[in-house]
Amino acid sequence: MTWYELTRWYAYRRIEHTSMRFYTIVFPLFFATVLTSGVALLPGEITLTGDAGFVTGIIGVISLLPGFYIASLAAVATFGGEHMDETMPAPAPEVFIKTAQTEGPEELTRRMFLSYLFGYLAITSLLLVAICFVVGICAPAIGAVITGHWPIHAATINNCLEVSLVFCLSFVMGSILVTTLHGTYYLMERIFQPN
Repeated sequence: MTWYELTRWYAYRRIEHTSMRFYTIVFPLFFATVLTSGVALLPGEITLTGDAGFVTGIIGVISLLPGFYIASLAAVATFGGEHMDETMPAPAPEVFIKTAQTEGPEELTRRMFLSYLFGYLAITSLLLVAICFVVGICAPAIGAVITGHWPIHAATINNCLEVSLVFCLSFVMGSILVTTLHGTYYLMERIFQPN
């Protein structure tokens, strides 16, 4: 296996089209900013781990999604219909593809676009769950180390780390949410419309 093959799930975020920036950056960034601001402005401390913690809540919601996304990917790959294999309307989204013979940008078909979309969602949701497990395990130890080394500034440092973590996790959650909504629209409505 090559690095190219192992990172193809991320190709969705590399699709080049004028509107893709809104789905991959702008909307998730807005979601993360609003959620993080709301959490940071709440009185009291941020609860990251534990039964009512932010990370535990993410695991509870996101851990259900990878199976759904993998099933959607399988369905998209086997959908019938000639329109699924037509190049998307101009200007068609493009993504860099490397084969044994060639490499370069290729215009996407609807099937390819949806395959990249659901592949991205499947792996991103799996990685988010894994990251949340690691955070849940490591956060108390990191907090203890910070308190031991910098007791005067421990609360401020921990707060900054917690807010930064909430922002990063919220960005990934926002990306999953926006991409899921985009994929749902595409499967419910767009694939039935002519180019």
